Amino acid sequence: MDIFIKSGVKLVADMDRYKTYRPQKRAGTPLPKRRLRFALAVLLIIAASFLGFIRVLGNNKIDSLPVISEVARAIDPPQEIAPLVLTADQQSAMESQINAAIKARPDMKVGVAVQDLNNRRTYIYGQTQPFIAASVTKIITAAMYLHGAETGRYSLNKKLSFGTAGYELQQMIVVSDNKAWDDLARVLTHKGMTGYMQEMGVTDYDPQQNTLSAGDVALLLGKLYKGELLNRSDTDLLLSYMKESDYSTYIPASVPTGINVYHKAGWLTERVNDAAIIDNGKHPY
Repeated sequence: MDIFIKSGVKLVADMDRYKTYRPQKRAGTPLPKRRLRFALAVLLIIAASFLGFIRVLGNNKIDSLPVISEVARAIDPPQEIAPLVLTADQQSAMESQINAAIKARPDMKVGVAVQDLNNRRTYIYGQTQPFIAASVTKIITAAMYLHGAETGRYSLNKKLSFGTAGYELQQMIVVSDNKAWDDLARVLTHKGMTGYMQEMGVTDYDPQQNTLSAGDVALLLGKLYKGELLNRSDTDLLLSYMKESDYSTYIPASVPTGINVYHKAGWLTERVNDAAIIDNGKHPY
């Protein structure tokens, strides 16, 4: 399902083209061998709503705002102003359009969660139960390993099957390497990952079955972006890997140019998932 979110453009659901769709890959990145049959599972959109990414304060005109670089943030800190949040009308319109897109394909199971990172409010639509999350949960593995490295429990220099833990962590996120995922998960253990998620309030995660709800993924990415999982350096590192992540034909393809997108896609033969943080420097989702 494509959900296009652009200034002044309606939310568009165009799911039929995914019946025979294959994701684009980088050179050297393996693609699934079988034709993808998308019974759309967790489509997590931590994205802006139908109105684009920002409504300018004080009027109803939609305008695109420039991305604020980290250098600019350090030199010229933002003024203390009230954060932009969705109005009641925007919330209602977003609900109507997303539900219409879900209703248009009753043959698919769709779960959508949108978290406004300015006020941490989460909006959930469609299926609410845990789905098989595929490679989206590689974010959990990466965050937990980096946290363990911060506390001295693990080391990014630890030798694993085809490189250091730091290198394999990068490969796991950027090119979705499954061998790297397996190597790191063996270090963390299923029990350890379950406990890690429970500490942040996620009780539905099952690492053995690899299941997670859209709302839980929204919670995870919200905490990551707000620096509640890792220190600043490691938060920036993981986000940089997610910004480089392959398979940008999913959520990133629907985002206007010039907007930062940090995402991790995951798919199996019968499902596709994508989880993303979208930030124009003013109103992140």
